[in-house]
Amino acid sequence: MGLRKRCRFMIDNNIAIRLETNRSRTGLSMAEQIRRAIDYWLESENETVEPAPRHQSQEGDRYKRRTRKIAPS
Repeated sequence: MGLRKRCRFMIDNNIAIRLETNRSRTGLSMAEQIRRAIDYWLESENETVEPAPRHQSQEGDRYKRRTRKIAPS
């Protein structure tokens, strides 16, 4: 398996309860259940997901994006 990207998102409470019940029964974490469900869905849609091209930014570019511009007083 390749690198993983951390994602945070909200799910409905009834889905969380069902995932937790399934975790108790199978031992699979909620995260693993969600990963498998997404993988299954993408395969059923015949999707081939190409990774986005990585932008090779320089440290200076990164700094410029993060600085706030303050209006002169």
